[in-house]
Amino acid sequence: MGLLEKILAGKKKESSPSPSLNPERLNAPEQIGRVLHDLLDARKQVTILLEGADETFTSSILQADVDTATLELDELNPRSGHDLLTRVREFRLITRLHGVDINFRSQVTEIDNSGGIAVYTAPFPSLLRYQPRRAAYRAEVELSERIPVFLQTDDGGLLQGELRDISVGGVGLDLVRRPVVGVEKGQRIGTCTIRLRDGQQIMGSLEICFVGQGAARQRLRIGARFVEMEPRYNKAVRQLVADIDRRRLKHRRDR
Repeated sequence: MGLLEKILAGKKKESSPSPSLNPERLNAPEQIGRVLHDLLDARKQVTILLEGADETFTSSILQADVDTATLELDELNPRSGHDLLTRVREFRLITRLHGVDINFRSQVTEIDNSGGIAVYTAPFPSLLRYQPRRAAYRAEVELSERIPVFLQTDDGGLLQGELRDISVGGVGLDLVRRPVVGVEKGQRIGTCTIRLRDGQQIMGSLEICFVGQGAARQRLRIGARFVEMEPRYNKAVRQLVADIDRRRLKHRRDR
């Protein structure tokens, strides 16, 4: 049984699953522990990202304790990662197992150097993301960060909103409700324009995949996939994903 099947089977066995769970996110310690134990059993090397570092570091999971909801990581390699982690404490872990991409954030609470090699203790993440290899990582925009988006429909309608998440495959948006201009699943959006901080913009066409109620009453939440996009804008999307993730990590570290 593959990793996804094992996780989903575990969900079905639970009598009172959390309503916040969905097929790409885990927030229950038992389920997170199951994923971490799979990584531990596979002796899987993991990639660690740290704020303030352009390079990536490697480590491995040494222990995952569901009772205390804590995990232990081996010393970062190269050594410069250890020196930086002792200062910033917060990290992002990325790895892949059985065709599933896994990533989460946590923060080191204890460092044990008694054995000559550092061992880091950290709590289970509050949220662990897992997705099939074919899916692209989505960067979530902080609510305090406003990235305006404008949609021009094929019938001449104009919608305005804000970016909530983005990947190389598509976007999640909060739109201001405009009764005269409706949107529905399967609809084609001729031009989507994302206005960036530096005055630049990203443009492409979309296909609506999801329409629902936004966080605010006068907002409409939509999910859409990119249908057509010039290579230069595709490159800009990748850069935006990295920038959003970097700012999000810095914001959490500074709180």
